[in-house]
Amino acid sequence: MNAKAIRLYKNPRYKIIEFNNRFFLVDSEQYIFSFIFPMINWLIPMKAYELSTEERNNLNHQSTTSQRLEKKHLWIIIGGTVLLSNLIKPLTTLLDLEISNVTNIFILTLLLLVIFISRFVLSRKFNLDVSKKNSTVKLRLKPTIKDLLIILYCYFIFFIMMCLFSALIFTIQPNVIIYIGVALFILGVLFVNNMTFGKAGPINVKVIEEKKPSHVQ
Repeated sequence: MNAKAIRLYKNPRYKIIEFNNRFFLVDSEQYIFSFIFPMINWLIPMKAYELSTEERNNLNHQSTTSQRLEKKHLWIIIGGTVLLSNLIKPLTTLLDLEISNVTNIFILTLLLLVIFISRFVLSRKFNLDVSKKNSTVKLRLKPTIKDLLIILYCYFIFFIMMCLFSALIFTIQPNVIIYIGVALFILGVLFVNNMTFGKAGPINVKVIEEKKPSHVQ
């Protein structure tokens, strides 16, 4: 069943799914293992809460103008990253660290702890209190082929670079930039589950199960 995904403004955790003139709110983080393996969101039916038209309108959904601005900001970030990398390349040797493998393991463990705590805090920040009185459905959601390829590409790039930078810590001269790279790519992996239904637009939906709230049964 073809439908449309609507992104919430400044809240990447949720999507509004619109089909058959009905609106449903889906939490892309409802399965804890999706943080590491985001493909789980395509394999296991997702619980969704039905929204009234008023509830849907009250949610600050992503506007077309905001999407254009976001794309513009993305290109600015990419350009700025390339420029910054060229500027700091001559200074990389100044950031070398004289530390042992035991210290490397300690720093990496501490870094992982900080990253996972930060991810948890951000997840809680984006949390929405959905009324339990709402009808719930289980939907099998899959993005379009184009979005699917983009999501898989991003995931494997983040994952491979995360593994590569982690290995570099123990195989070459430890460097501050390597630790920063590890942190950024781990964060990238942990946020891919927010992309699993694409940004906004067409999405494939199949209704698996529907439950009405107890007061209407």
